[in-house]
Amino acid sequence: LNNTDLAPRVYLKIGKAVDYLSKINFSEGGSAHFNYHVQAIEGRNPTNPHYSQNVYTLKNIVTDDGFENMATSTYEYKGGKYFYHPDPFKQFTGFNLVEKTDASGNVTKTYFHQGDSSATSTGEYDDHISKAGRAYRVEQYDDSGNLFSKTINKWDRFDTLTAAGATSSFVKLANTVEFTYDGDSDHKEKAQSYTYDDTTGNLSQ
Repeated sequence: LNNTDLAPRVYLKIGKAVDYLSKINFSEGGSAHFNYHVQAIEGRNPTNPHYSQNVYTLKNIVTDDGFENMATSTYEYKGGKYFYHPDPFKQFTGFNLVEKTDASGNVTKTYFHQGDSSATSTGEYDDHISKAGRAYRVEQYDDSGNLFSKTINKWDRFDTLTAAGATSSFVKLANTVEFTYDGDSDHKEKAQSYTYDDTTGNLSQ
C-alpha cells in the first residue's frame, strides 16, 4: 500500500486458534480429536445494532478406538448473542440452541437462557441475565427424527444483594419435568421439585 493507493482493504489473519483442546489420548488406547470453526455472534448494542463478533466453537469430535474404528459427533449453534448492560459492559451469553448429532444420527437439542425475553413457547421461564447459560430444555431424537425424550427445567432466582445499581442473584433449579416418548404422541411424565435455603444456597429438600 502506497500513498497514492487509497482503496479500502480487509486483511485476514490466517492461522490456528490457540489454547483450545485439540486431542485426548485415552489410557486404555484410542483417542479423541476436537475440531473448531468460527461462529458469528449477533450484536445487541443499542448504539450499533448491526455489530457482530466471531468466536470459535466446537465443530466436531472424532473418536478413534485404536482399531481404526472412527466415530464423529457434530455440533451446530444457533442464536449466539451478547448482552449489553446499562454501563459500558458487554457479556457473551452463549447460544440459544445447540444441536449435537452423534455417530448414529441421534440428535440432542439443548436450549439455553440468554438474559433477554422469555421464549414461553419452548418452556423458558422468566429469563434474566443471571440465568444466562442455564439449559432450560433438552430434546432427544432418534436418527429418523422421532422425539424420544424431553426435559424442561424451571430456573428460579433470589436476589441476594443490590449495590451500585447492580443486583446479585442466586440462581436455582426449582423443578424438572421429564417427558418420555415411544415414537408417537403418547408419553409419560416425571416431575421433581427442589427447595433451597436462599441464605446459604444449600439444597434443603
